[in-house]
Amino acid sequence: MTDVNKLLQTALKSHQAGRLRDAEQTVREVLRREPGHADALHLLAIITHQSGNSSQALQWLEQAMARRPDAPLFFNSLGMILAAMLRFQEAEQAYRKALSLKPDFVVVYNNLGNVLSEMGHLDGASRMYQQALSIQANYPEAHNNLADVLRQQGHFEAALQHGREALRLRENFVEARYNLSNILREYGDLDGAVLQLHTVLRTSPDFLLARINLGNILKDQNKLGQAIDQYQQVLSRQPHHITALYNLGNALHALGNMDGAIRQYQQVLTLQPDHVQARNNLRDAYTKMIPGWHFPMMHDTSRNRAYESALQKVVTPDSLVLDIGSGSGLLALMAARAGARQVITTEMVPLLAKKAREIVNRNGFSETITVLDKKSTTLCVGRDLPARADILVTEIFDAGLL
Repeated sequence: MTDVNKLLQTALKSHQAGRLRDAEQTVREVLRREPGHADALHLLAIITHQSGNSSQALQWLEQAMARRPDAPLFFNSLGMILAAMLRFQEAEQAYRKALSLKPDFVVVYNNLGNVLSEMGHLDGASRMYQQALSIQANYPEAHNNLADVLRQQGHFEAALQHGREALRLRENFVEARYNLSNILREYGDLDGAVLQLHTVLRTSPDFLLARINLGNILKDQNKLGQAIDQYQQVLSRQPHHITALYNLGNALHALGNMDGAIRQYQQVLTLQPDHVQARNNLRDAYTKMIPGWHFPMMHDTSRNRAYESALQKVVTPDSLVLDIGSGSGLLALMAARAGARQVITTEMVPLLAKKAREIVNRNGFSETITVLDKKSTTLCVGRDLPARADILVTEIFDAGLL
C-alpha cells in the first residue's frame, strides 16, 4: 500500500470515528501529494458537507466526478448533499444515475425513497423502500422509512409491522421507536404511543420533538398537568421553541388558565408574528377572560353620562375615590377628570387591570389613578389605600340585568 493510500485509510478511520478535523487535515495532505485523487476529493466533499458548507462540498465532489464520472458512490453522495440543500429533483436525478450504474445499490434505493417522500410522492417512495428490502431484508432504515410512508397513507397494520421489524433488527433505533409512537397514536393506541415515547426519552432526553408529541398525547388524554410538564421541559432546554410555547398555551387554555395561555400565545407572536393559530387562540382566550357585557357597558352613552354627571357633583379636590371593578378604567378616569385628589381602582382580572393601566397612562392620569389587580374584599387601609375613601364608585349590575 502506497503512502497516499495509507493516509487515505487513516482519514477514513478518523471520519468514521467522527473526528472531522483530523480527517480533513489528513485528506488534505493526500491531495497535497496527489491533487487529482478522486477518492480523496470525494471524502473531502463529504467532510465539508458535514461541517456545514454544502456549496463548497459540491465543488469538491464535482472535481472527484470529473476524474471518475461513472462512480455510483459519487452520485449517491451528490444526491445526499443536494437533498440536504432541499434540491430534491436534482437529488432524485443523482440517485437514479447511481442506480443505473449499480442496480443493486441498496442504500440508494432507501435514499431515493426519502427524496420522493419529501416531494410527496408516497407511492414512489414506498416502491423504493420495498426494492431496498427485496435486496436486503434486514435493512432497519428501510423498514422504518417504509413504516412512516405507510402511516401517511393510512395503512396502519402494515406500518406497525415494518416499524416493529425495524426495532427487532435494531432495538436502540430511536427514530424507529419515535415513528412507531406516531403510528400507534394515529391507530388509536394512545397508551402504546406513550409507552414508546417514554422509552425514547429515557435514552434520548433531549429529543425535543418526542417530548412535544408526548405532551400532545397526554393533552389528548386530558392529562393536562403531565402535558404541561413535558412542554416546560422542552422550554427549559430551548426557551424560544415555537411549537412548545404554542402547545403549552393550548394546554393552559384547556386547563382554564387564561392568563398563562395568553402569555404563551403572546410570546409565540413576538417570535413569529404570522402564527395564525396562536393569534386566533389568543383572541379566544381574551374573549373568555373578558366577559362580553363589558363592551355594551362601555358603549352605553346614557349610562356613562349619568355617572359622569354624578361624579362631577360629588368629587372635590380633596376627594379620595375608590372605584371597584375598573374594567377599562372609564369610571376612574371620570373621577380623576372631575378633580379628585387620588383615585384607587381595583380589577380582579389581570388582563383588564393591565389594559386599564395602559389607558390611564395614555390619558395622562398615572399620577392620580392607581390600578390594583386584586379583589376589593382584600383591600386594606394603610396598605392599599392611604385612608378610608371619601367616595365609592362601583356598578354591581352589568348591562344584561334587564
